[in-house]
Amino acid sequence: MKHLGTLLILFGLTFTTFAQTKIDANCHLWTPKNLCDISDTLNIPSQLKAKNVTGNTLTCKEMEKKNKNLQGVIIRFSSMTDSTFTLTSKFKNITLKKKTDGKIIHPYAIMWYGFTFPDSTGRENEFIGYMINHFRATEYNVYFKLNKTYDLILLFDSAEKGDRIVVDNFVDVEIK
Repeated sequence: MKHLGTLLILFGLTFTTFAQTKIDANCHLWTPKNLCDISDTLNIPSQLKAKNVTGNTLTCKEMEKKNKNLQGVIIRFSSMTDSTFTLTSKFKNITLKKKTDGKIIHPYAIMWYGFTFPDSTGRENEFIGYMINHFRATEYNVYFKLNKTYDLILLFDSAEKGDRIVVDNFVDVEIK
């Protein structure tokens, strides 16, 4: 686990758009051979404004060792307007509703891309890994550009075809 210092660019989730309407998206289970198997074709959101962020991040190797039974889900969408969303504590604004019993589950982690500034070196380090749901922030906004395709990768304790994922008033999609 790593302690985050000041973050410049990251990945996060809670949607508030300038013209907030639900978007068309598709969603499917993400089953790479391991959590480090990240395709070059993925476009993880990376334009961010964050203040006073502390939390836990894991590299893909650390995530593999710690959490063998997590199920990945990928949501792909095109931003129809310039938009933004705010990441909330414990990802409470992101819900997976189980098709079988209606149980609500929040993600354990989200794949993100960004830079960290370790206190020991003060140098910018590129990081591709996972932000787990234990963090605090004064402000945490992610921005999307018009007419660009994005991929959001979420890790849940349980997810299967037919479950629904809702992110505020932005995404409401069934896992196919």
